[in-house]
Amino acid sequence: MSSFTEDEREEKLRHLMDVYGDGLKRLCCVYLRDLGLAEDAVQETFIKAYDHIDELLSGEIESAKAWLMRIAVNTCKDTLRSSWMRHIDRRQEIEALPLSIASCPEEKLALTEHEAESALQTIIEEKTGLSYTPEWDAVIKGIVDNSHTL
Repeated sequence: MSSFTEDEREEKLRHLMDVYGDGLKRLCCVYLRDLGLAEDAVQETFIKAYDHIDELLSGEIESAKAWLMRIAVNTCKDTLRSSWMRHIDRRQEIEALPLSIASCPEEKLALTEHEAESALQTIIEEKTGLSYTPEWDAVIKGIVDNSHTL
């Protein structure tokens, strides 16, 4: 049984949605390459977070941002692994394509440099199993800086 009231849990969820909602949507959009799927993934992320929000409120989870990013990335992976995604034809008719790249919603969701660095930290930790250390800042900044020149 939870030692936190329903109001406390809902207030914390609203706060998380306000603070991290847009960044998570950008992360999911980059991961899934589809705005609609990204919005669904963010919604599912917050549902999963609410199921375990007592752990965050009690202090068991140190970083709400890292925790939410991990949930979002795993939700995106689940979406990409789903049988529905493997069997749909994602090709579009040429008439359905936007007239310019600027009209794509994904273009409007470009990550800020800080968000890109945070996403890279999460990915590096996931792939290497190593925890983030401040020495990685120079490496991550170099990767982000090089991506702007592409």
